[in-house]
Amino acid sequence: MNNSSSSFQDACNINETLCSKSQDHQKDFRKYFEEWKLKMKEINLSEMNLKKEEAELKRECLLKQCLTNMSSFINYKDNENIKIKLQPGNDCYDNFGIILLKITGSVSDEREINGFVEISNGNYRIQSIVENNCLNGLVRVLRCRFSKCDFEDGKKEVPSYLDELIVVRNDIPDPNIYAWWFYVEGSAVFCTSNQYRKAEGEGCVYLYPDIKVGLVGTWKDGEMVTARPAKLIGFSSISGILKPEMEIIPDRDEYTFFHSNYTAITPDVLKSDIYEDMHLTVAPSLITGAGEGLFATTTIKEDNLIAAYNGVIYTRKEILQARDFEALTSRYKLNNFDDGIIDIPMKYQSIENYNASLGHKANHGVDNNAYHMPCFHPRFGDITCLAANRDIEPGEEILVDYGLSWSSNSSQLYFQHYSWNLVL
Repeated sequence: MNNSSSSFQDACNINETLCSKSQDHQKDFRKYFEEWKLKMKEINLSEMNLKKEEAELKRECLLKQCLTNMSSFINYKDNENIKIKLQPGNDCYDNFGIILLKITGSVSDEREINGFVEISNGNYRIQSIVENNCLNGLVRVLRCRFSKCDFEDGKKEVPSYLDELIVVRNDIPDPNIYAWWFYVEGSAVFCTSNQYRKAEGEGCVYLYPDIKVGLVGTWKDGEMVTARPAKLIGFSSISGILKPEMEIIPDRDEYTFFHSNYTAITPDVLKSDIYEDMHLTVAPSLITGAGEGLFATTTIKEDNLIAAYNGVIYTRKEILQARDFEALTSRYKLNNFDDGIIDIPMKYQSIENYNASLGHKANHGVDNNAYHMPCFHPRFGDITCLAANRDIEPGEEILVDYGLSWSSNSSQLYFQHYSWNLVL
């Protein structure tokens, strides 16, 4: 992909308030990207300059079903908004967990919705322009940080983290317009979507959380198939949607997706991760008798991704049935996000035999600067990662408290963003 001096200007034209700042951010892609995300979270969706295209109505739109059972919802007005609270017995409530529709527009006597609508199930808020009960235009999905909203200080968390930006026509994603998916650890995927709101297509981009490097390749049904490491060289705009301009790194091998199981960790055990190569190194630990340790080579900000903790993945039942003594006694076992176990077998604990991920090289420390969290990784899928619990400076050893477990909130992630799907 070619970069040009106008790339930033084209991208900031999505909103004029960013245009004056674009030149200042040419060397700070992350700051620019985060400002764009913030703007997209707040922008009036009716102001998006998307090309109007006709689309065939292939099925009954979701909101029409929500208004089918008159006895299963309560309709009331709050200032300028019409609020419809759904109850058990309503198809949308029973099938999708939708509990509230907030409408800035109109609901006709024929139960036809037109205007801006926010759909909520308590953990997600889906916002879109609706025409004749069908979502049309840019759909914005907001989530709580760890997808499942929890209570903090006696108040339930409100979904406010940007989760998806996707253009739909009559409830179905437009296959010709690229969409964005944003993950908890700060990474993002830019790709066309299939009808189930999952990334699928060629020329898709995965951006690592530093917004400096990424992977360019083919995705199918929400998972990477193959991709090449690349560096970000700028942004442009397609139909009002920010587009990352990438340059393939010639001396890096192609990555292939592989989800670990009980017997295999990954076929590419010695293909190191480009993000980890940029930010980390393995060296003798500063802790006496600890062997090797993991060290930062750049500044890693609080809550930023440090490293992936990939390994073989199994259930307790599998290791008990196999009477696998090594697995039962391994010091590298962690509870994975899906109630499984992730482990680094003995032969892969050395970076001479396995360096595809480095999270397992972090040593224990009560005065820790890192914590384990569930994450999405393009090569390995839903696994465990290390994130910083404070700013970490270059040269610091990465330490994690092995005695700490995830919060009940973060361990209940629904990572692929499809646990609550508008598609019927």
